[in-house]
Amino acid sequence: MNIEHGEHEINLYDLWKVLVKRKTIIFSVVFVVTLATAIVSFLQPNIYEMDTIIKINLGENYTNTNTNTNTNTNTVFPLILEQGKKIVEAYKNNNGSNEGIEILDIKKMPGNLLVKVTDHDKNKLAEASTKFLDYVRTFPYLKKEVENKKFFLTAKLIETEGTIKNFANPRGDFKGGNLILVDPKQGVSLRENMQFQKEMIQRDLQLINEYGGVQVIDTYVFPEPVQPKRLLNISMGFFVSLMLSIFAVFAIEFFENNKKKQNNA
Repeated sequence: MNIEHGEHEINLYDLWKVLVKRKTIIFSVVFVVTLATAIVSFLQPNIYEMDTIIKINLGENYTNTNTNTNTNTNTVFPLILEQGKKIVEAYKNNNGSNEGIEILDIKKMPGNLLVKVTDHDKNKLAEASTKFLDYVRTFPYLKKEVENKKFFLTAKLIETEGTIKNFANPRGDFKGGNLILVDPKQGVSLRENMQFQKEMIQRDLQLINEYGGVQVIDTYVFPEPVQPKRLLNISMGFFVSLMLSIFAVFAIEFFENNKKKQNNA
């Protein structure tokens, strides 16, 4: 089969003959490079990974229904994300840690962060992740916001409990006998409303006390090493060396043919 291009004609059979003629070079290069890639890949230590999805949670129940609260989770989240590298560096310096740690945004899960921890020892991942998250909870701005929110909610809880005590019965009657309804159509009493508000505040306080502002949503430990990617490395070594060796033999053939032409001339 001939391929014409201007005044030049390329015979595919001639190209095949070149490959067969120089097959020793091709096989040698491919074998050496592939073997070297395999040896280097298997000599590299395994790296394991644990991913933890976290949420900056400063209480959502009462906060979401009352815009006058003095703590804004939306301001803490981007700050943690922005300062992520500095937090990791500070943690490593303070603890002498050698683990690989990253804080990443999760585009598909707004409001959540991904904490990626890598280590050569798979059994140390959980401990390393827990220590780092405990350190994040001591981040000055987050710690301050947590304390402010706890103070605010505690004061609001005391105020709400005091308001509830001003009613004589669960239907919302004042001691004077007057019934105050938030929604007369549904018959929801003010006392019932305040009781529901109290429960939301208590849930928020429980969340803050339990998680310290950083709630773990989910964790996953990769069963196999994430690095090195041995099969990928060996495959890349094989194909790259094959392409380079083919290019090299054509280049050698080209220069040898030109040299013969010059000698014959």
